[in-house]
Amino acid sequence: MKKSILTSIALVLVAFAANAQLSATHTVTVTIPTVMDVRFQPSGPNNTTFTFADGAEIETGKENLNASGLQVRSNKNWKLSVKAGQANFTPSTTVALAMPASILSVKRGTGAYLGLTTVDQELTTGNKGGYGANTFNVDYRALPSFDHEPATYTLPVVYTVSAQ
Repeated sequence: MKKSILTSIALVLVAFAANAQLSATHTVTVTIPTVMDVRFQPSGPNNTTFTFADGAEIETGKENLNASGLQVRSNKNWKLSVKAGQANFTPSTTVALAMPASILSVKRGTGAYLGLTTVDQELTTGNKGGYGANTFNVDYRALPSFDHEPATYTLPVVYTVSAQ
């Protein structure tokens, strides 16, 4: 009798264990948006001022090599475009002739200079990655003429990152 009670208890425990849930599963969803960002290096170069000393410099133009440091972070391969924020430089005084944005050119590394207009032009491309993987400098060249009166001229330059 004792053996039969123990057997019954064992069978009940086995049946209970067979019906017990030992694990649970559910699905976790992670949604990652497209991330693209461009910025100037926080501690990078910022040599974007041109000071012309004499007529020879105005005639031949000046370059600022490694003038600005840019960084891109993106989770997609990207392209970086550049354009002038307006068609003409803004003079510090009233001048007779506007100085066009096209007197300023920009390039990356050994690439060709691009004369700025108000239309985006592709400056460079890159692969997905963080700021550390996508850091580079740009060069500027200014070639004004004797048609422009003495003044200080400013121009916003716009960099835009987008998917390749």
